[in-house]
Amino acid sequence: MRQPGQQDHFPRTDAGFARRASRRRCEPGLYGSQAMTKATILVADDDAAIRTVLNQALSRAGYEVRITSNATTLWRWISSGEGDLVITDVVMPDENAFDLLPRIRRMRPDLPVLVMSAQNTFMTAIRASEKGAYEYLPKPFD
Repeated sequence: MRQPGQQDHFPRTDAGFARRASRRRCEPGLYGSQAMTKATILVADDDAAIRTVLNQALSRAGYEVRITSNATTLWRWISSGEGDLVITDVVMPDENAFDLLPRIRRMRPDLPVLVMSAQNTFMTAIRASEKGAYEYLPKPFD
């Protein structure tokens, strides 16, 4: 994890990220020949409460959100080119996110993946970073 004041070698994940991503995905429409579309965030967590909270918060913020409880569905979405950002739990019933991350990096190296875990250890955060996670988010979160 970063130390306070340390510069990132990649852009921060923030509300601006999804706005920037949504500007890249345009289709013919209202603004000249292009209209902005919503950024799509893919959320995978086996905890229904976490999925609900993230779905409501991100939808209210203006993002298109797709939720799933398993890695298989998440991988199907990613491999078909869906999503501008992924938020996934480490432990899911069918696959560990640490096993999924290298496949995501190979197929879609520019797709940011935020990994969240209730296993709030320094080693979990290090492992997420080593596997290619864009950011690590410990649970529970506010």
